[in-house]
Amino acid sequence: MSSFSPLDPHLVVGNLITMDPALPRAEAMAIVGGRIVATGTITQMRAFLPTGKILRPDAAAITPGFVDSHLHMLIAGLEMQRLDLDGVGSVAEILKCIAAHAGQSSGAGWLIAAANFHTDELLERRLPTRAELDEVCPDRPLVLDQRTHDAIVIPGHCGLQASTATHRTPSGVTSSGIRAATPPGYWSNGLRPSW
Repeated sequence: MSSFSPLDPHLVVGNLITMDPALPRAEAMAIVGGRIVATGTITQMRAFLPTGKILRPDAAAITPGFVDSHLHMLIAGLEMQRLDLDGVGSVAEILKCIAAHAGQSSGAGWLIAAANFHTDELLERRLPTRAELDEVCPDRPLVLDQRTHDAIVIPGHCGLQASTATHRTPSGVTSSGIRAATPPGYWSNGLRPSW
């Protein structure tokens, strides 16, 4: 008995929904090297791949893999109104974007960045420090939320002091505990302060 690998050339026979307008349904598909290379009738696929093993899954239908965009409509709408940091490659670029956004938006309200960046994509592989944020946004509260929502930055100079809701963190640490060389009010993984 020979062993079978999904990378071996083979046919899958069943009720295939292709999502291809030219051939919305097929009876079989030929797979070579783990990739679908052809779809059609069983006769066509056997002629295309005469020596391949035939698999007949017990599925009611076989469909392409679907990509879930995981879109939350409310959050997506709010993100469109926020500071866009998509594509930034360094802390310096983040600071430049914050300064430009602060200059374009009036008032003393919160500046909130869209959660479309991550420290892994930054040259420095870190978040901006309190001192860096104080330099470009000295008088307005600011929230930076990275893409994975596991780190939130609030500058201590105003972010933690501007709201009584954030003046006391879950552990009771206040803005007075923030050091200039560290990220500002920085919480990660379950709102544990990291000073």
